[in-house]
Amino acid sequence: MPDMGLLILGAVLGGLVNGLSGFGFAIMALGVWLLFLPPTLAGPLVVASIIGSNVQALPRVWPQINLRHTAPFVLGGLVGVPIGVALLGVISVPLFKGFVAAVILVFLAIMLIFGKHIRLPAKAERFNPVIGIIGGIMSGLAGLAGVAPTIWATVLRWDKPTKRGIFQSYNLSMAVLSMLILFWAGYLTPEFWRLALVSVPVAAAAAWVGVQIYLRLGEAQFHGVVMAILSASGVSILVSLFL
Repeated sequence: MPDMGLLILGAVLGGLVNGLSGFGFAIMALGVWLLFLPPTLAGPLVVASIIGSNVQALPRVWPQINLRHTAPFVLGGLVGVPIGVALLGVISVPLFKGFVAAVILVFLAIMLIFGKHIRLPAKAERFNPVIGIIGGIMSGLAGLAGVAPTIWATVLRWDKPTKRGIFQSYNLSMAVLSMLILFWAGYLTPEFWRLALVSVPVAAAAAWVGVQIYLRLGEAQFHGVVMAILSASGVSILVSLFL
């Protein structure tokens, strides 16, 4: 049986961050779970825990969800998720970890170099479905749906409610779709269910705490939290590559 302490730690970190920002569960939890779980088990476990933590937080952030903003992302994700699930069965552990770390590092580099200077025009939103596809691929592969929309929302300079509404609704939609495909593909093994019975309720409880903190944040504070979460996530994944 995998180390239960690490399982709970990953669920707490992921749930807290997800409740606080609306995304980031995977990039926090995977830094812990990939230390002792194979990608074919860690990926589905992340997806299940994302569903649990997002459903718990949904009632508090529902007023901030705009279906007009969310729909293009979700439609793109419908295309991307099956691709990500297909990659899950053929990718090696080192390559999987490297992929996760690379995604985070690219995002942080973009923010460091261009974060204060780039502001895309509103017409750039026509590419929202493309971002949805990218997020869908990452969701099917590792539950990383939130990274691409986070980059996009930042360079478009969307405000706190718009960002949170998109993060929450898109990530939940992608997680549900990913779970259905993972079930169909046979990845939801008895071992997965044993671990999920622990990780999902722990993640949901931690997400509740995160939501309470989120409700007290201002615009600048929320942006700072998002950047800090991604920075910590990148470090955790990089460390895991050398363990």
